[in-house]
Amino acid sequence: MKKQTKSNKNPTGLPELLVVLLIIVVLILLILLVRSCTPNESGTPDPSQTDTNHDSPNSTELNPIPIADVVLPVSVTSAVTVDNIFTATGYYPEDGTDDGVENVLAAKFTNTSDKVLEYMTVVLKVNSESYNFAITTLPAGKSVYVFNSDRKTAPDVITSLSGVSEYEIYFDEEPEKMEESIASDVQNGLIVVKNISDKDITSDIVIYYKSKTENGYLGGITYRLRVPGGLKSGETYNAYAPHSYAHMTEVMFVKLETQTE
Repeated sequence: MKKQTKSNKNPTGLPELLVVLLIIVVLILLILLVRSCTPNESGTPDPSQTDTNHDSPNSTELNPIPIADVVLPVSVTSAVTVDNIFTATGYYPEDGTDDGVENVLAAKFTNTSDKVLEYMTVVLKVNSESYNFAITTLPAGKSVYVFNSDRKTAPDVITSLSGVSEYEIYFDEEPEKMEESIASDVQNGLIVVKNISDKDITSDIVIYYKSKTENGYLGGITYRLRVPGGLKSGETYNAYAPHSYAHMTEVMFVKLETQTE
């Protein structure tokens, strides 16, 4: 009777196939890495590479602080009032860092004049403690929620409140958005700027923008971006704007600036 024997041979070609597949995967990863590290010709982010899930700072909570023996609003100047005081927890907008903060004192200011407030600094005395604030670009009749500049903690209860302004400057002329010649499309992390006029713009284009909420602006800070060298008629520039969010950003005004050496 013949003895049956088992073959110890491995299937031929399998190791070679695995090696080839591994090489292909590595090449694909290298190509993707090179593309992601290569800027487009204008030096601005390619819209196709813009993070559409750009995190927006919408988790900030502003809770009014209980007030005793204080009547609101309180006038800081003849044109600016403090409408309420809050404890704020969330992101901190005033210095552009967007750091997380907790129980920081914030205040709602309103411009009651008929002019756009360009710049203002305020010292609020809350329970005899001084809190510093800075406000920029506040249109007539509008309000803004401002965090104190030193990130100082809010008290549990307010028993006294007063304010004084150190600087109060208004625009000499109403700032313009230049909408007849410049279009600004606000996106997450990006503002698309286009020259919609029939003339070339040779100066730098500077876009000033702020975050907004349902009842006012959020943060005394005004952000800005620059389109260097201007734009030809019909030309578009994709400007990186890290504090731009489609649902909560408003372009405040646009300026043309000539760079001097």
